[in-house]
Amino acid sequence: TAEGLFLLRGGGLQDHSDMEAERLLRHLLQLACLGAVTSGLLQEPKLSVPSYLEEGTGDVAVCRVPDVNTPESLLIEMDIGGQKLDTTQHRNVNTEVAEATISHRKAGDYTVTCSVTLGDETKTARAKILVYRFPAPDLSILEEDDEGGPLVITCTLPPADLKNVSINITVKDAALTCERTDHLQHTCSIPATKEHNGKQVTCDVTMPVGDTVITKTVTETLNIEYPPEFPDELCPINQTLSEGALSVVLCRADGNPPPTVNCEKDGNLYEGATLLLVTFNHSGEYRCRAYNKHDQAVN
Repeated sequence: TAEGLFLLRGGGLQDHSDMEAERLLRHLLQLACLGAVTSGLLQEPKLSVPSYLEEGTGDVAVCRVPDVNTPESLLIEMDIGGQKLDTTQHRNVNTEVAEATISHRKAGDYTVTCSVTLGDETKTARAKILVYRFPAPDLSILEEDDEGGPLVITCTLPPADLKNVSINITVKDAALTCERTDHLQHTCSIPATKEHNGKQVTCDVTMPVGDTVITKTVTETLNIEYPPEFPDELCPINQTLSEGALSVVLCRADGNPPPTVNCEKDGNLYEGATLLLVTFNHSGEYRCRAYNKHDQAVN
């Protein structure tokens, strides 16, 4: 201390009192001690980022600094490709944690950086991330979808610089053999049948990204129209009702659009599922007719 005081005085502080010189010396020594305390205490940060990120979407990057044993605040800054990220920061026991949402609007390889500063010491961690472009496919079905007509299904990707994409179209989980217009479009044509009605058409598009495969899926439900018919289970030919009971003369029809069903006996008109208080007069033969916009059926 005496040597330091002598140096201070020799450095142009002769006009100050001994008390003032000693105060300045103590201040300088405190600063030096603080630097000695913080220097070397900063551990290497650990940066966690996803390996892949779709263009225009977001994900979370986390930067952790372990073994923080000083009350001093750490300054943590993060960026992607030089673009600064908004971070939130907190301390969990003795680990400083910073999080940021990362995103980018342009496909390419980028570096995510986490820089941590304590006092005059800074340490940096870096990680690579691949931002890829993979637009969603479009699934179209030709509207000429009456039974027996052609069912034309097309799955298309928007124009993009996509490589090694694979398109697979299925109906009722059965894969179709399709014409490949180009690597971004497949078209299938099959005869429409009533069994297709209500079934799902699925287009799966896969694309390799780095060491993984990304899949995008789009589905549509088929609407195949067909004329009415009377399956035995919907309109049994022989029905037995108990006199005095509330019962139904059951007759329904299959068809799309759903057909209207009317049954007639002795000039009386009944709907296809009419609740009756059964009498002996209800015995006999009923003539039922089902119709929709395509045709009619009689039973």
